[in-house]
Amino acid sequence: MKRLLFKSIVATLVFCFFTGFIAADAHSALLPNSAINDYYNSILNKKTTPVYYSNNPAPPVPQTPPVNPPEQQTPSQPVTPPVNYPASQPVSTINDYYNAILNKKTTPVYYSNNPTSPAPEAPPETPPVQPPVQPAPQLPGVPDGLTASETRLFDLINGSRNNEGLRPVEIDMKLVELARLKARDMQENNYFGHVSPTYGTPGQMLVKFGVSFRSAGENLCKAGDVYKAHMLLLNSTSGHREIMLNPVYNKVGVAVVQQGTYVLVVEIFVQS
Repeated sequence: MKRLLFKSIVATLVFCFFTGFIAADAHSALLPNSAINDYYNSILNKKTTPVYYSNNPAPPVPQTPPVNPPEQQTPSQPVTPPVNYPASQPVSTINDYYNAILNKKTTPVYYSNNPTSPAPEAPPETPPVQPPVQPAPQLPGVPDGLTASETRLFDLINGSRNNEGLRPVEIDMKLVELARLKARDMQENNYFGHVSPTYGTPGQMLVKFGVSFRSAGENLCKAGDVYKAHMLLLNSTSGHREIMLNPVYNKVGVAVVQQGTYVLVVEIFVQS
């Protein structure tokens, strides 16, 4: 009886030993090493939280499908700008638009989805307004009664007035006769001045000979020739220049009388 009981115990122990060994192998075969180590460590460390493991292996991590690169677009044909691409032409294709840009047109380029629609016409260019050309003042004609020296003096007077933008004076033959009388009076009475012993002041002389005027002026000069006499009067600081270039005067009488090696010049200006 005792031998039988002993054999039963031994058989039971042997069975339990092999059963536990096989179970451990089965678990080790089903679990990965990391899971087994976690399980053993949790027991040894006396963790209270459960450690979960599964006989089913972890599902594979889904692989993100590779992103295909965008399709390479076939490059368009290079745009060749045409020669003398017209300005303000409506464009119907993108090439026309590029051509207009490549040509660097300064006039606007109209892009329309409707190829048949005409481009708006550019406003006509307004020509710049030219200021009216002022005609040069016509110099009055010289009467036939003047001598060559008197004609030269008359032209010099109006040339100087024209340079200052003043209207020319007209020759008045009655004033010419009075200027000649004044020149002969100075020669005969041997004086040089504006007050005549015969005719008085220039104003009195004009009134005496019936000349109607609102204002008047007289220039006298002695010089080697007509041109020198004119320049002396024009550059004078004694009022002769102001008389010659007075804008209110519109008539003049001149006289040039030869006296030895010089000439005697008389100019009578009036505002009629």
